[in-house]
Amino acid sequence: MKKISVIFFLLISISGFSRDATEVLQKMRDAQDYKTSRGEYLMTIENRGKEITMEFEWYHKKSEEDLQLMRFTSPPRIEDTAILIKGENIWYYNKRSNRVRLLSKSAKRGSMMGSSFSYDDLNLDYVDDFTGEIMEETEDYYILKIYPSEEERSYKYIVAKVRKENFIEESLEYYDDNEIRYKLMTTKDVKHVKGRWTPMKIIMTDLISGKVTLIKTIEESLDFDFYMEDSKFSEKNLKK
Repeated sequence: MKKISVIFFLLISISGFSRDATEVLQKMRDAQDYKTSRGEYLMTIENRGKEITMEFEWYHKKSEEDLQLMRFTSPPRIEDTAILIKGENIWYYNKRSNRVRLLSKSAKRGSMMGSSFSYDDLNLDYVDDFTGEIMEETEDYYILKIYPSEEERSYKYIVAKVRKENFIEESLEYYDDNEIRYKLMTTKDVKHVKGRWTPMKIIMTDLISGKVTLIKTIEESLDFDFYMEDSKFSEKNLKK
């Protein structure tokens, strides 16, 4: 009887952890649950002693599907190059060739503009795209192990360190099929801007190549919950 009781309470404990992980993932999504947003950003790529800096604008709207538009404004050689995300589809517009291309599943796993970020990294929904479990809980953090729902992702799972204060990720560790940690994302200088918790710096490090990408937020450019037409996120609008 004692053995059965132990098993029973163990099952309750396991199911409780699973439920808590789902709740944490939901709160991570809720932390960015705004109708619309916009901002301006600086992206610096450091690789093998060389450094490249780009500037871009980012627009986001939650409609019937998740809508995102990233448009580069400098340097001049990539000005007006744009990336459009509508649900699971990602389009890339090259201003120099004046062509719009719908990315294949394999292309989504590739480097975004030569950075340490993949195109897939731009399009994560913690509730719809992941399942997870709580590995550890401290006074200030949840440590989650989260698995992508789709097999097409380039990673097997992610270990997420999440702040309890605001449910913003402090770090994401990416692991491949061989259980090797190959990429690390960290957030720095998280501020409460216009009623929203927002990291002012996001750093993605490729642990294999050593390439580091830093995205800095221009704080005064941030805006949330304003009116924006769905037409802004059309393939036609990419050719601005």
